Amino acid sequence: MHLWVHYLDVFRHDAAYSWVWYSWIGNISAGVVVFFVMSLFWPRARRAIEAFAKRHVKSIHEKLDSHHEELLAQAQDHHREVIDQAEHHHREHLAALGAKPGPKRDAKGHFTK
Repeated sequence: MHLWVHYLDVFRHDAAYSWVWYSWIGNISAGVVVFFVMSLFWPRARRAIEAFAKRHVKSIHEKLDSHHEELLAQAQDHHREVIDQAEHHHREHLAALGAKPGPKRDAKGHFTK
């Protein structure tokens, strides 16, 4: 606890010192220097950052697209297998009951030949 009091005192001193009038001269000149340096280098840095971000996002997008396609194909295959199995069991049950299978229907419920 004793150390925390010293750390807070140092922080208080730094916070108070940044508002003293003679420290503003250094802060203003540093601000002017930073403004001119950033004016010179920002366009190049911005283009580099944008290019990096586009490449990174594109690679993530392609990876997610391929993963989605794999999962979609897997789900479609699984669905097809389950439907075939259900139709097979349905025919078995109808045969066990001695019932005559009804007319075939498509996905919309229309009769097919």
